[in-house]
Amino acid sequence: MKPVYPSHGIALTLLLICLFTLPRSLFAVSLGDVGAGTLLIDGELPGQRIESRLMHTDVQMNIAGMQAMTRVSQQFRNDSEQWIEATYVFPLPDDASVHELEMTIGEQRIRGVIQSRQKARATFEQASREGRQASLVEQQRANLYTTRVANVPPGEAVTISIAYQAPVRYRDGIFSLRFPMTMTPRYIPPRLQQAGSHEEMLSFRQADNGWARPVDAIADAAEISPPFTATENATPATIEVNINAGAEILQISSDSHKITSEQVDDTWLIQLAHTSVPTDRDFTLSWQAQPGQSPAAAVFRQDIATRANATETTTPDTAMTQSFASIMLVPPQDLFDQDRPAREVIFVIDTSGSMEGASINQARTALQLGVQRLQASDLFNVIEFNDRPRSLFKAAVKADSDNLRRANRWIQSLYAGGGTEIGSALQAALKTAPDPARVRQVVFITDGSVGNEAQIFATLPRLLGNSRLFTIGIGSAPNTWFMRKAAELGRGSYTYIASQDQVGSRMLALFGKLEKPVLTNISLRWEGVPEPQMYPVTVPDLYVGEPVLADARWSQAIDTGSLVISGYHNGREWSRQLNIGETSAAQGLGKRWAARAIEALDDNLLLGASPQAVEQDITALALEYGLITRYTSLVAVAEQASRNIASEGVTPALIPASMPAGNTMGFPQGALGVRTQLLLSAVLFSLSILLGLATLQQVRQR
Repeated sequence: MKPVYPSHGIALTLLLICLFTLPRSLFAVSLGDVGAGTLLIDGELPGQRIESRLMHTDVQMNIAGMQAMTRVSQQFRNDSEQWIEATYVFPLPDDASVHELEMTIGEQRIRGVIQSRQKARATFEQASREGRQASLVEQQRANLYTTRVANVPPGEAVTISIAYQAPVRYRDGIFSLRFPMTMTPRYIPPRLQQAGSHEEMLSFRQADNGWARPVDAIADAAEISPPFTATENATPATIEVNINAGAEILQISSDSHKITSEQVDDTWLIQLAHTSVPTDRDFTLSWQAQPGQSPAAAVFRQDIATRANATETTTPDTAMTQSFASIMLVPPQDLFDQDRPAREVIFVIDTSGSMEGASINQARTALQLGVQRLQASDLFNVIEFNDRPRSLFKAAVKADSDNLRRANRWIQSLYAGGGTEIGSALQAALKTAPDPARVRQVVFITDGSVGNEAQIFATLPRLLGNSRLFTIGIGSAPNTWFMRKAAELGRGSYTYIASQDQVGSRMLALFGKLEKPVLTNISLRWEGVPEPQMYPVTVPDLYVGEPVLADARWSQAIDTGSLVISGYHNGREWSRQLNIGETSAAQGLGKRWAARAIEALDDNLLLGASPQAVEQDITALALEYGLITRYTSLVAVAEQASRNIASEGVTPALIPASMPAGNTMGFPQGALGVRTQLLLSAVLFSLSILLGLATLQQVRQR
């Protein structure tokens, strides 16, 4: 018999230690060794993969005034020997109005048309069955889309180009925009009927599309959960921006990438300093006008001849001219130069698995800065959450030196691991009734990597009451739609922190606002002009440096009239008047208004509106203005078949997304989070030691 040596047990011990202490990303998903932007195709053998590469992303932006017109072109190639149907998930700004699709395969260029979601999907699937090349773009969330491309021949390159418009942000004298280039993996909560079971922990591994199965709260979990490839293998992208700001620009900068800028006449050309960059983080750009040229008030107008009584199957009966206006007003600084109110501040920090890496470091730093800004007259508490919330104090306490020291020690000890149960965290933050003599402000620090946004939005108004919610987006690719909408429903504001270098300045700006009184009960009243359809219907509270924004539509052309904006500040009324006749011409206001109207209709679902009525109204607006929504899609279909369907099959394929920079998680669910991993590692380490000792004992007995 071959002898057994003690080294065998020691080797086994070391092997087990290595297996359970390696980073999760190495064994949570098997895409780490896949090349940049690889297109994965299921082969004939179980587990077989054939690679086809997503080769390039090109972004072209043209900015005029307060609108950004953007075209995104994504090219991939089928490197396999099979005909494929490719699917990929991609993010866009949450306020983007997507209105154009173009597919290019070889020499053939095919433009898309807008149809209802069901009809567009049926059109695409019929074309696929008939062997015709086709593309379908669908919206899964306000900031998340999927593209399907049918009948891509072997060795062929395909380019999918979409166009959208989005408003430019303006705050504190700075214009800015953000283009998302990847997404943070979404947390999918467990199946409710399997709560507490072992299958619940691992259910997200069993995938039909991507790697998440549908659950009770998220029926489309498979649609928003693509596979991910390692950050170092991210697809390359090029970005070019042209800015015509209508004012002299003082400076242009990007917090995310190195850029070059050049002025040609009235236009600035901005490009990446490097030829291309990996799509592992969002692209941000900001610019500042010369002092005195930033708009204190602005009204933009556009007259559009629109279709009347048009549907997918009918032609317009008549043509009519409608007027659209976009209004911006920045209240004067001296309005806010008052004493700060008594406050109760509840800090909530996300410590789920998707925050692991750079994100948790940024979040801890941001939270510590927030705590340091408190004054002795403030009450505060700190809550961390992952699978469940955990409060530092049982209730809000005074911000004295002892409590602040205790909070700082506690914050420093926080680490990431587990799921992202935002709903339970909000319940913990708001479980006690607020002091009527204080302003309660909830500061929520997270990457928003959840898939059950609608479920959370539905509970927010009831939970918040008169409290205000301020969200802080952390990481290289946070879920900005969730962050913005949550803050909007909470009558607060949203702040984005992309890197550790930004934490100090962004937090200082945010807490400077929280410490100053707000303009409340804001109303918009039109005089000398018919009442338009205007959004928002209810204007949120206003903080220093933030503009009042509104978009209006009249059913006929208008030339005169004025808008009166009023509100209350510390019990006294404040108002300003804008002349609608003194306007600047602008493009894209019709689609901008329609997007605001569609968002308002979606919000009505949270207030109990009929889903059928909302779907009908949104579909009608989207078809009239040519926009993608949850209920409408863009589909492009070739006229001629390109393959013999009788003799050739088609293989489904998934294109993985790039893991965001700094994110070390393989899966966002964190079913085996840090705490669980440490426990398992300890148990298995002990077992391996016992096994080693048993082996050694056997050797001695021999």
